[in-house]
Amino acid sequence: MRDTLEGGYRLLTVDLAFFEVANALWRACTLRGLIDEEAVYLSLDSLYGLPLEPLRQERDLMRRAAEISLESGLSVYDSIYVSVAERERAFIFTLDEKQGRVAERYVHVHMA
Repeated sequence: MRDTLEGGYRLLTVDLAFFEVANALWRACTLRGLIDEEAVYLSLDSLYGLPLEPLRQERDLMRRAAEISLESGLSVYDSIYVSVAERERAFIFTLDEKQGRVAERYVHVHMA
């Protein structure tokens, strides 16, 4: 991330990402017992401290995400990130192998 920012690039995401992270933290705490409540709050504070630029999922982005999803079988949740990268002519950074394989059809992918 540091290299990306130092290279003069922006870090974009969809506002959905914040909900997804919060939900994953909730699951790790309540369903899996992997972290405690304090870790949830600290992680959320850290998330909001990152230099991310959240974008709303407006109609055109959502429509394109649906198209990508229908073409590829990738969920709309994952396809929205691909549609943002495509529209912004940006790289997509992902740990999700399926998302990365599909995204390669549309944008440049960096498997983090």
